[in-house]
Amino acid sequence: CQKDEGNTQESISENPAVSETVVSEDEESETDTDNGNSEEEEFAKELAEMQIVEEEGVRDNALFSDFLDGKITALTYETNESWYCEDFYKEVSVKYHKLYGAQFLSGDVNGDGAKELLMLLYYRPGDGDLYVFHEENGSLKAWEVFEDFMWDRYGGYYLHENGMIEGHSGYGVGHSFYRYTDAGELQTLLWDYYTNSRIEGGDRYDNTLYIYENNVVVRQIDTAYTVEEGSEELVYVVGSKELQDEINSIVQELDESSPVVREIHKAHWED
Repeated sequence: CQKDEGNTQESISENPAVSETVVSEDEESETDTDNGNSEEEEFAKELAEMQIVEEEGVRDNALFSDFLDGKITALTYETNESWYCEDFYKEVSVKYHKLYGAQFLSGDVNGDGAKELLMLLYYRPGDGDLYVFHEENGSLKAWEVFEDFMWDRYGGYYLHENGMIEGHSGYGVGHSFYRYTDAGELQTLLWDYYTNSRIEGGDRYDNTLYIYENNVVVRQIDTAYTVEEGSEELVYVVGSKELQDEINSIVQELDESSPVVREIHKAHWED
């Protein structure tokens, strides 16, 4: 996993060669794919072709650097197995039948003041899972995978100074907020879902806010209103203006919870 360090926007380096695996003729026949290559050969090809980006400063932590260079392992989240960086690559390759690229960053995602290693693995351009590695007693431990972290290239994710992750999208989900616990569990805090549709004589706007505790919805607020064509008057058909104001207030409070916010995803992968 050794890569040249550079700016997130600009540095895309070649990945390392993969050691050859010796298999018996029986094993080789069992692992042959339709095009005549074994699964290991297909994975090696993906590694050779994948794009890799490292944010400047991610290797300031020697433990992160050693992990990226394949010198040390990290414990997996559910099974506590010791995996090298390439093993996490392979998990994505097997799960999605393709490993497209990787992006490495660092940031504090639980608000304890210490940075975690963030590894965003892409299985399609614009679509990827987020792996988080926490330093604990001189070793790395993987936290719960944020699956489909990037599912829409037109969306964006932002890391708050207090560790909260905020998601934006132009397709239904207006806002979503998440946080990692100190034990590495990913928790959803809030999900704000809105849609608009064209109706006869105007437009309809629907908004539903889901509030979570321990990943369980504890409150749901629904509003819907229409706006006649040529008019600015809101006519509520579900809920009220007071409920809509409450939704906006809750979202705004979380959105402004930290004075420092940075975009996690900046490099948009092209086909």
